[in-house]
Amino acid sequence: MVAIYPLSVLALLALCDITWGSSSAPVIAASSLSSALNNFTSYMATPIVATICQTPSSETSLTETEWLASTIMRPQEQNITYDLLSRLVQQYEALDDVWSPRFLEMIILQALPGSQVENSAMDWFAEHGVKYLSVTPDVLITNSTPELFNLLPSTDTNLETGPYFSTLSDGCIHARRAYLLYDDNLQAFTQAIAPVQHSGTYSSVPLYNGRYRNLLVPVPSRLYSIDDPRPLAGLRVAVKDLYAIDGIAITGGSKAHAVVYPERNNTATAIAQLIELGAVLVGVTKTSQFAFGIPPGHWNDDQYPFNPRGDGQLATGVSSSGSGAAIAGYSWLDLTIGSDTSGSVRIPASLGGTYGVRPSWGAQDMSNVLPLGLPFDTAGFFARDPHLFATMGPLWYDKEEAPFNETFASFPQKLLYPVDYWPLQNPDAQRIYDDFLNAVSREFGMVRSDVNVTAILTASDLPVANSSASILGLFQTSVAYDSYHGIGEALIEGWEALNPDRGYPPLDNETRSWYSIGPSISEDAYNAMLQGKQELADLLNDNFFQESLDSCSDGIMILETGASGLPNYREDYLNEMPGAGPMILERLEEFFLNPVFLSPITGGPEVSIPIGQVEYESPISQQTEYLPVNINLLARPGCDGMLFAFIKALADKGIVKTVLAGRTAY
Repeated sequence: MVAIYPLSVLALLALCDITWGSSSAPVIAASSLSSALNNFTSYMATPIVATICQTPSSETSLTETEWLASTIMRPQEQNITYDLLSRLVQQYEALDDVWSPRFLEMIILQALPGSQVENSAMDWFAEHGVKYLSVTPDVLITNSTPELFNLLPSTDTNLETGPYFSTLSDGCIHARRAYLLYDDNLQAFTQAIAPVQHSGTYSSVPLYNGRYRNLLVPVPSRLYSIDDPRPLAGLRVAVKDLYAIDGIAITGGSKAHAVVYPERNNTATAIAQLIELGAVLVGVTKTSQFAFGIPPGHWNDDQYPFNPRGDGQLATGVSSSGSGAAIAGYSWLDLTIGSDTSGSVRIPASLGGTYGVRPSWGAQDMSNVLPLGLPFDTAGFFARDPHLFATMGPLWYDKEEAPFNETFASFPQKLLYPVDYWPLQNPDAQRIYDDFLNAVSREFGMVRSDVNVTAILTASDLPVANSSASILGLFQTSVAYDSYHGIGEALIEGWEALNPDRGYPPLDNETRSWYSIGPSISEDAYNAMLQGKQELADLLNDNFFQESLDSCSDGIMILETGASGLPNYREDYLNEMPGAGPMILERLEEFFLNPVFLSPITGGPEVSIPIGQVEYESPISQQTEYLPVNINLLARPGCDGMLFAFIKALADKGIVKTVLAGRTAY
């Protein structure tokens, strides 16, 4: 539900002289918005995007007006009839949350040349309270029931279908795009952003709900992209606070970083690709500081995001928590971008009951992204719709760097079931897993094959494989070295240069700890880490993920990266209560090799997919709530395309479904 605020946001913007995009481009420039738009208190308008002026021969005089809620229509039929207009409006309401019939005060009709507005259409305009109609001179009208203006579009009036806020003055219509404001009640965002007109850059939009201290996120109409043929056209995307976006200050969850570094003047390749595919960026989501695995209670510069599932007090995961919470909670978002070094997409997806992916290492360009551990860093994303999820992957990831093997002939026939990781602690969740595996076996002929990861590692003669500490040390060496040399060293120097009397920058405890280790790691130690990682990857891939000409990977491993089917809370003391379970990263002592580390080591793709939900008794709401259940699928490196195709096949057969946003996934 859209929040309605007691004072018109539009009027508030005008009074406060808030700007969007540049100091000379006000969001709103009008003196009487409060009375004119008192029914649009949850909307925002952009600067003028087009001016449409009267033809010299027009006999109608345009007088100055207050704001008019307008709709640009671009019918693709030449006979404009009552039925056609009804179908268009029905389509607008079905596709868009920004447009509503309130935008029918003025219709700007951009019809095909030679079109004719029939009498029935004029009846439709009258029935729907249309006050003004704008058409081009080559459109024939036989009846002028509304006040009619024959207008000649200027060079920049080829506007998209959708809602606009317009004013009439000086013989012209001045049109501004309409944005709907959503309340970030999950505290998932650090910034709302919007494109700066005709610049290719973005600007932060500083609007807040003061009562609840929530950011307001403006989203554009989906109708603006209705005629855009690009595959992600109009899809709304939020991006983790690690990826460079031109015009936006990327902070990595650190106020010190925000002080030292200005707005970026470039965009990360991964995000530029999304924009080229038609995606619409609407905001920047929170990350734990510089993507370190910082527990909820240790976030200092930003508040830890809220998981919308269940009682609203469950943990959201680790560094991609903002993106994970947003996609699980906001139906107005389609995709969110995260990063996964050692679980930061897969864990939030599991805890939030959404689709998430860690791709094959190298599948996406990570330049202009704040690094954590370069040999393990990957760009991941979240979605609620399995078909969109399966479509997005092959579009976004680099098939040259990490071949998708889209020519595979069949799916793998082995479901690798690591007995050292199963069963789950919650038997109700385990039954959901068993039902899923049975359905997959029945529909695709896959056969469960029990394996033991621990046994393979401990039987190896590789020194790095014989010790949990040695394996964990690979991650520790990379993270300490790469985070310090990639961020920390320059940040500390920049802070001290700006603040010579303040000493070391104010950073979270975990950040300080890693930065204290980084300078002591030599290049030889780093190279030894790379060699150990490769040896371990070869061992695991040779034993579990043999290459297959038919199915890319001869098997798919079944994993879980949540809390073993139990609730895990954002507050530590709640996790000590009966019935709670630790997050997967907190179970380092339980496994020889924690399952969340498998795909970062092998370099293979791993997807987390929702398959159900279980009941739990909440100590917060003191009633029965529902907890999502996800299953993870891991394959051989480069077999991303096969996994995405498999998810599509699962969705086509109804084995996996689109999940809801909000308290429950289903």
